[in-house]
Amino acid sequence: MINPKLQPVKGKKTFDRIFANGQRFYYAEASAVICFRQKVNDNPVINYAVIARKKVAKKAVIRNRIKRLLRESLRKIFLETDDVNFNNSFEYIVIGWNTAPEHPKLIHLKDVLPKVKSLLEIAFKAYIKMAEGNRN
Repeated sequence: MINPKLQPVKGKKTFDRIFANGQRFYYAEASAVICFRQKVNDNPVINYAVIARKKVAKKAVIRNRIKRLLRESLRKIFLETDDVNFNNSFEYIVIGWNTAPEHPKLIHLKDVLPKVKSLLEIAFKAYIKMAEGNRN
């Protein structure tokens, strides 16, 4: 089993490139911009960023809690997944959360994790379709 290394995305140029070239996916309250890996790696590095906009949650406490939950969700998903192709398919992931509770105690990992997992599964299925289309 290959565990990918998760690294945060740094730099405005990298974000600009991700948003210009990445594919967008949506599921429930989560949305993502994903750049897929072109070639398979033995030790994959997945660059990620999480976004909770001020327009969604005015209080920084709530935005920071959402971002912590999104980071933990990504960490759990990629460490618990045994599928090498799944871990090797993502190069850059930017995940945003589109709703916010009134109080930080009202959102938990059990609320965020399944939605992020479903979002990444949708993206992985699109990646498989795209890879099959390139082979034909």
